[in-house]
Amino acid sequence: MFTFNAPEGTKVTEKAAPQQELTATEKAELDARKAQAEKDTTTVGTAWSSVVVTKLPSDATASNETFSQFVAQLPETSGTWGKGRVLKGTIVTAILTEDGRLAVGSVDEAAVSQALAR
Repeated sequence: MFTFNAPEGTKVTEKAAPQQELTATEKAELDARKAQAEKDTTTVGTAWSSVVVTKLPSDATASNETFSQFVAQLPETSGTWGKGRVLKGTIVTAILTEDGRLAVGSVDEAAVSQALAR
């Protein structure tokens, strides 16, 4: 679909991305986190009206001061699902709930809220 055409006279050097070797413990922890994320994630709706709802790991937000400050600046929102903060953009809406769920979709706030209520 997309082809990069370097400008004439440009030298292009391709390199493989470095591979990080994981220890058996790191791999097991990564696999466990991946399995939990798959279990905690659902999609509500279809096609362009889809909303992905997931539960963030408990250590994803509390330990990141920059993220916490950013979220605190977002407007508050609420619904039958509880309270949270909403990020509304031109093509995406996201709600992060107080209980750590994150719902994101290319839909309006009402549709994201409805997905959380399920």
